[in-house]
Amino acid sequence: LLFVSCKDIQVVETKADISNSKFEKIPFEKIEGAKEKLENIIKQGYNHIVRYSGTENKLRLLIEGSDKQKAKELLDDLVEFFRNKLS
Repeated sequence: LLFVSCKDIQVVETKADISNSKFEKIPFEKIEGAKEKLENIIKQGYNHIVRYSGTENKLRLLIEGSDKQKAKELLDDLVEFFRNKLS
């Protein structure tokens, strides 16, 4: 987990290890509930980057906003959501 501060923006980033033999990089728009989950983050005033690693069975997630604790909570929730959907 990496925390970086830039003025009033707090960035919380992690790589979710989703390594299992069935792992496939399903397009996010085909994952039920993903669009709503990501839109909810934006509605709360936070930005996100969600992408698959090009070299590992990992999903890279980044949340940024003004409150580091809230960003971490959103990130933890997002990790759990994608683990459930992709495992």
